[in-house]
Amino acid sequence: MNNDNSSAIKDTSLKGVSAIPQLFSYVNDSMSIFVNGTPPTPDSTIAGSIVSDTDKPGRIAFVATPNTQSSTQTMITNIVSNNSAPSNRAFNFMLPPKALQESRPGQICLQVVPITTPLSNSDSLLLHNGQGLGNLVPIIVGQSSVSLASPFTTDEMKLAGFKEDLGVDWGGLLDGVTKAIPVIADTGLKIYNELSSSSQSDTKSGVKVEGIFSSIGSVIDTAIPFAAALL
Repeated sequence: MNNDNSSAIKDTSLKGVSAIPQLFSYVNDSMSIFVNGTPPTPDSTIAGSIVSDTDKPGRIAFVATPNTQSSTQTMITNIVSNNSAPSNRAFNFMLPPKALQESRPGQICLQVVPITTPLSNSDSLLLHNGQGLGNLVPIIVGQSSVSLASPFTTDEMKLAGFKEDLGVDWGGLLDGVTKAIPVIADTGLKIYNELSSSSQSDTKSGVKVEGIFSSIGSVIDTAIPFAAALL
């Protein structure tokens, strides 16, 4: 996907979209609007935005980027609608599992988990539905471009340690993800470089630092267009 196409997709996803900056409280793996006063617990306040689309009345997205470590970059979205159940998901950008990194060079992965699942990478299981569909989506990253990579094979899923879970609402979990991925084209390579450099520095020093999603800019550049595409 070239830069012109990715820009067009992003512009289309933002047509009619409005975004209002908002502080949220994030406690016990649940995000809620934080207006005034003292947050429920220290350091529980995260920056985000309320996203709406004039072409999709009755649907609102709440999106935020919590201060996760640089080895995993995370966005949280809550989407509410007049005619469907709330969709509460976390999107974790990460490198492919170590067992697959040699066979998947130049790729990052997007892990999708229910927001009730702890955001720690070690606690977020890789799941599949028994038919080759998993909650870890491989993405090819280039200069100002991203595209879906070939799905993980059954053998790759075994190597990566996927667990079968037929109790997940797979339709809801992965709804809109394919449409939302192209809007991160402008930041995809930055995310990849962040994850790669973090992986190397973590190995050498053992010290993890906050990643690029800890900034207000990440909400504007990546989270808002991503949430708009999910609406």
